[in-house]
Amino acid sequence: MRIGLLGALEVFDDDGNEITIAGAKLRALLAILALRVGHVVAAEHLIDALWGEDPPTAVRNGLQGLASKLRRALGAADLVVRRGDGYILDLPPDAVDVEQFEQRAAEGRAFAATGELQRAVEVLAEADSLWRGDPLAEFAYDDFSASTITRLSESRSASNTRPSFEVVMKRHPR
Repeated sequence: MRIGLLGALEVFDDDGNEITIAGAKLRALLAILALRVGHVVAAEHLIDALWGEDPPTAVRNGLQGLASKLRRALGAADLVVRRGDGYILDLPPDAVDVEQFEQRAAEGRAFAATGELQRAVEVLAEADSLWRGDPLAEFAYDDFSASTITRLSESRSASNTRPSFEVVMKRHPR
């Protein structure tokens, strides 16, 4: 499975078929879990992110119901797992484009710092190619995404992941 957040939310199964995730709350739940892929996200954090200051009376049941719907939508009961008082999206980190971008950008910066400028340009171009639009585009006005959108945008700028060899040479002259 692959999840794209560097643009509109996209989900693809292992065969490359797009999976439709219908419903704003369900899509938001997936995005929140994908941003912390492989880590438990506390139920209280999910409730706050999904319902804000005015959660429904039976909000815990609502969260459990959303998690069940997400499992069905993804077609795999073992991907959204309840652990303790939270949930985890049980995928490898590189299944999410945000994780891929951050890894490739860090590698590109490391190559540039060691003087491997051509390799830096190649790796930073790979990182940039993951972007399909504004990060978390459909969640731009949701509180849970604000800091992540800022962090990703700054990381893209700082890494200069729209590189040319000339730009890298200016930043890291021999």
